[in-house]
Amino acid sequence: TLAVVNYVGEAYITRDAGKTWQPMYKGMEIPRFTKSWQKPKDDPRRFFDIAFSGNYSEDGQIFLGTLRDYLLKSSDRGENWQVIHLPKSPGYIRGNMVLVSPNFAVDGTVFFATNRGHLYESRDEGNKFSFVGEVGKPISSIVISPNFANDYTFYAASGEKIYKSSDGGQTWKNIIDKPDFNEFWLKLAISSQYSEDNTIFAGTDLHFYKSEDGGDVWRELPPANYGGGGIVETIAMSPNYLQDQTLFVSIKGKGAWKSIDGGESFTPVGKLDNYLLPFSHLNGVHSAPSTIQFSPAYDEDNTLYGFGLPQASIVRSTDGGETWQAIDIPPAAIFTNYKNNQYDLLTTISLHFLVYRVLFVKFILAATAGVIGYWLTGKLKLDKLLLFNQIASFAICFALVLFILVKL
Repeated sequence: TLAVVNYVGEAYITRDAGKTWQPMYKGMEIPRFTKSWQKPKDDPRRFFDIAFSGNYSEDGQIFLGTLRDYLLKSSDRGENWQVIHLPKSPGYIRGNMVLVSPNFAVDGTVFFATNRGHLYESRDEGNKFSFVGEVGKPISSIVISPNFANDYTFYAASGEKIYKSSDGGQTWKNIIDKPDFNEFWLKLAISSQYSEDNTIFAGTDLHFYKSEDGGDVWRELPPANYGGGGIVETIAMSPNYLQDQTLFVSIKGKGAWKSIDGGESFTPVGKLDNYLLPFSHLNGVHSAPSTIQFSPAYDEDNTLYGFGLPQASIVRSTDGGETWQAIDIPPAAIFTNYKNNQYDLLTTISLHFLVYRVLFVKFILAATAGVIGYWLTGKLKLDKLLLFNQIASFAICFALVLFILVKL
């Protein structure tokens, strides 16, 4: 299973390694975000991150980080989605990042980091979030320790600095501050065996750094090793890094480079039809995922996926990054309808109940008052004393209560 999202409004999933793709859209209708039929200035379905539950084979949960104070969650392998509203955060939020606890099957914990520098936590599988802590500046990259259940460790790139938290994100300590750091190009990667090797990598718009002691000491890797240096757009580490020492970096304008000795030397890889694959992010917009993703079973299948092409395609390598092939993702017509608030009948009905939920509640309360008036009129024989019968009593009570509620 593989899931991909574009920048605005489209999400797809494949369950056969890219042979066929299904659009993910149920529950992503704009009124579910805005509670209104009016089209907002900015489509809230701007996707910045996507993350699978570490227990996905059992629970089928996927999380999507979107624009502003929203998180999307699916509990049925992408078939249906629900909008999770986060605690209100000051300022205009975008570039949101989702971090699923490595021990998710046990603790049900999900973290949500924003470009405002705030970190939120959910301990009930993403249904409700609370504020944890603040780094201080926009977060451009954040990683969680694979041993989080024991060490409660995060690393975050924020502003021109790298911070470390050892208490689950409540407090942060600046561990490296370089004058050449650029907040848009500061990227982090952490070893999957961090509890044993304490290895972290940091890429900037000029340099590439490595720490093997949890961030206390950083060593710059010679730019000549990876094509003379440049903007490090992506860092991707093998899920079996401790054993194979494999990582990839993508250098802007110079393609991808592979190391099998922990970054001490690199070889250029990543051509498609003799062109360098960019593996690039949208310039100037925070985007959480690495543009190169390892298969969890990389040590067996040598498979990687990547994105960055200008068309609706991703790329795949089955030989450890030496050669790549493009996989096209056919656009789904359903998204055109969804962008124009055009839905099927059942969806339209459910959205009407959502958009007009307050009015529906007032209508039900007024109808209840009418029923009570109808019952009292008959019970107390008021129709013999007054000038109206039970039906008239119902109408009068209903109209009066509805008028009062609408005016409130």
